[in-house]
Amino acid sequence: MNACSVKQRVLIVDDEPHIVAYLETLLQDNGYETMSASNGRTGLAIAARDKPDLIILDLMMPLQTGTELYKNLLCDGELGRIPVIVVSAVPDRHLAVRTPFAVFDKPIDPDVLLSAVRGALGT
Repeated sequence: MNACSVKQRVLIVDDEPHIVAYLETLLQDNGYETMSASNGRTGLAIAARDKPDLIILDLMMPLQTGTELYKNLLCDGELGRIPVIVVSAVPDRHLAVRTPFAVFDKPIDPDVLLSAVRGALGT
């Protein structure tokens, strides 16, 4: 990436600080700009304000779950087009969010996640 390139932005929505720190480090080390939220309500506000290129989403969080956030994203034409990768330890997590780009268990394999991020962003 040259100095004039715009970094693609990834919003991480997870209530576990160590997961957020891990994902931020992994993504930043691979050339992505990150932002984070610890619940779905804050995540939706950040998504509406900053229009990230990708959202990595946990499902079980306080105030608003990842499933509720995802449903709210889909209600907005612009935000509904942002690809979502679900990273969660919730059983049957693939059923909680319709048509995510990818679904992963915690703990996360960094190489597999990065491959999915690149695929979601078309890079």
